[in-house]
Amino acid sequence: MLVAFRHFPLNFHANAEPAAKAAIAAQNQGKFWEYHDKIFESQDDLSTTRFEAIAKELGLNLETFKKDMKAQETEFQIKGDMVIASKAGIEGTPAFLVNGRKIVGALPFETFKTIIDTEISKINSLLKDGKSIPQARGEMSLFNMKKSLDPNSGGIETLARIDIEGAPGKGAADPLVAIIEFSDFQ
Repeated sequence: MLVAFRHFPLNFHANAEPAAKAAIAAQNQGKFWEYHDKIFESQDDLSTTRFEAIAKELGLNLETFKKDMKAQETEFQIKGDMVIASKAGIEGTPAFLVNGRKIVGALPFETFKTIIDTEISKINSLLKDGKSIPQARGEMSLFNMKKSLDPNSGGIETLARIDIEGAPGKGAADPLVAIIEFSDFQ
């Protein structure tokens, strides 16, 4: 399994986009998940001062961190994630695509486990038919998206192949189940 993170800062959360920029700046120095966890521990203070303090605490190069927070590429990454979310019908956070199956809201662990176990079973059936893991996961994602998205929204085939490369992720290099989390930090 792999969990990949995509930014979806909600516009009514004033500090969500600056927090996303800070997380990307930390990602550029190999510390996304550590930074991610620290931001969630600091919900009462999502300020530039706090973002920089976390960067120092994690041993990041502060000059590079500040530069990356303001970089156009950082803005593009956030906007790109938001386009993907929009095309997938994501309107709020947290939201997830589990092999293309849209899940909305913070659900109990057991609910996620059931969904993941179901996906693993379906992927294993496709593997028995001779498909590779990426082929099977792609086919499952396409199937799940066709079931959950408006067919007139366009781009379902493209969305089913959302590139998890480049997004911060934890887990297997070639997973049976890919979970894409869309979230903000506020």
